[in-house]
Amino acid sequence: MYARVASLLVRKKDASHRMSDLNQKREALALEEMKQLQTIIARCESEAFQIRGWLLVLIGALVAAILKNLPPMLFLLLSVVMIPVFASMELVTRGPKRRAIQRVGKVEEALRGERAYDGPVIQATLSRSVHGRWSFAFSELRIVNFWAFYGALLVIATTVALSISGSVGWHGRFAP
Repeated sequence: MYARVASLLVRKKDASHRMSDLNQKREALALEEMKQLQTIIARCESEAFQIRGWLLVLIGALVAAILKNLPPMLFLLLSVVMIPVFASMELVTRGPKRRAIQRVGKVEEALRGERAYDGPVIQATLSRSVHGRWSFAFSELRIVNFWAFYGALLVIATTVALSISGSVGWHGRFAP
């Protein structure tokens, strides 16, 4: 009888030890997934800053070209075309970044024990589109800081073009 009870206790201890090992492995997987997601988020942020930086460089080059007799309306036309193109390029990076941020929240909940860990699912998280191919990009359009940057650039480009066109003659030379 004692041997049977001892055998059951040993089995129970082994089972709890295996569960502990399994929980530690899941926690290690969750931590590794979170590190990878944070790296992905940082890369997406870096890409967004590079996109904005290149846009500013190109607009700066256009401003320099205005000073070298580029017609102001051509400057405005190029600016109005470039700004939405660069904005759409940034939108493409924002969708995966937003999904990675949402996944980090789920992994954190699993680490706190608020939900079961269901990962790692990085590829599925980043490639999935909930309502369609471009829905993630359109949902990012609601974010104010996105519009603050690109809207301000459109206003500045328009102001520069209109203010210079008032001081420039028909042939592109500055009026005396």
